[in-house]
Amino acid sequence: MSQVTDYVIANASGATVRADINTTFLAVVSHNSGSSEPGTMYAFMLWVDTTNNLIKLRNAANDAWITLGVSITASNTVDINGGAIDATTVGASSASTGAFTTLSTTDNISIGGSNKELRFYEGVNYVGFEAPALSANKIWSLPSADGSADQVLTTNGSGALSWATAAGTTINNNADYRIITGSGTANTLNGIAVLTWDGITFSADGAATFNESGGDVDFRVESDTLTHAFVVDGATGDVFMGQSSQTGYALAQKLVVGDGDDNDGITIQSGATHQGNLAFNHSDGTTAHGRILYQHNTNYMAFMTNNAERIRILAGGGLTFNGDSAAANALDDYEEGTYAPTYTVGGGGSVTGVTSTNIATYTKVGRMVTVSVTSVYVATSGTIPTNYTISLPFTAASPGAQTGGGFGQETGNTGAGVLIHVGNTASTALIWKYDGGAVSANAYFALAFTYQSA
Repeated sequence: MSQVTDYVIANASGATVRADINTTFLAVVSHNSGSSEPGTMYAFMLWVDTTNNLIKLRNAANDAWITLGVSITASNTVDINGGAIDATTVGASSASTGAFTTLSTTDNISIGGSNKELRFYEGVNYVGFEAPALSANKIWSLPSADGSADQVLTTNGSGALSWATAAGTTINNNADYRIITGSGTANTLNGIAVLTWDGITFSADGAATFNESGGDVDFRVESDTLTHAFVVDGATGDVFMGQSSQTGYALAQKLVVGDGDDNDGITIQSGATHQGNLAFNHSDGTTAHGRILYQHNTNYMAFMTNNAERIRILAGGGLTFNGDSAAANALDDYEEGTYAPTYTVGGGGSVTGVTSTNIATYTKVGRMVTVSVTSVYVATSGTIPTNYTISLPFTAASPGAQTGGGFGQETGNTGAGVLIHVGNTASTALIWKYDGGAVSANAYFALAFTYQSA
């Protein structure tokens, strides 16, 4: 290292001048190297700053140093902290971007910082690589040559990359829409011919088993509006539709239908000449000991117990019992009601009205009618009645003999018993005294009788 006070050779003796010249030459060849700047500086003077290991050039105004980006401690190293290359500004005190025509080096290229990117531009867009968070160095060695068509880049797990042919997968028995499953053989799958899905319809042409391992796994189907349109409870085997949990009657929970909010029901749709059945079997499963059936071609419904028909509802209405299917034997009506009876008298007199209570109740089961009457003070005029007639709620039948009758009492005047007779096709019943004598005028009646209606 050498510096001089100035670059002036003063007049002196020969030996002194020669020493001054040698010192000046030494400063020149060592580029004025030293730990501090030279005492006298000139425009465009070089100075090797040994303190900071930098080469500096005095500017044209001779009032500042320009640091050159050439290392004095390592070969082939240039440190650029400012300025521009190819008219592109490079980083000074803060990072910037440099775009260079060519970057050539015989050593490593390093990108400092954490998670920085190496980018390759195409117009304004780029592809690139970014380092992940690392706790140690990692280098991958590229293959020495290009691979064959359709080969892929693989690693040996130790950083060596190479080209390899991708292991293909064979699908046996493949066809449109078949579900693909594993085969137990590496890189081999099987198409299931009986299991298809076309994006709309799932088809299983054979037995399908869910939850074969016996775990507590529910099977559930959703609809547009119900999250539990159909559910099989994996723990109990109960089935319910429209409910998220089982809420049926405790002894009838195997199948529960409906969400409890709307009209719900079950339809059994059978052929036009066949039956629809709801059967109740014993554990042997072979005999329908209890059954409800509907026969479509004759349109009757039957109820069976102990494997025998007990009640049948005929197509036109009416009930038959214990296997009898004849319409003539059907119980086809039941009615309860009341009416205000009207009266007439025999023997020349007349009825002017009922002055107090006058009510009759009846019960009609099939064609049999039972009537109960309370009439207080049936007012009469004229001669004493030989008998009375009372109106009926229904016209009597014509079975070829008396259709009905009953008993009663005149309760207000004599207390005498009376008989009631209902004749064929009659619309009234005849009331007379039990011994054939005249019935009291202005009678009070309590009557009960039964007859067959038309």
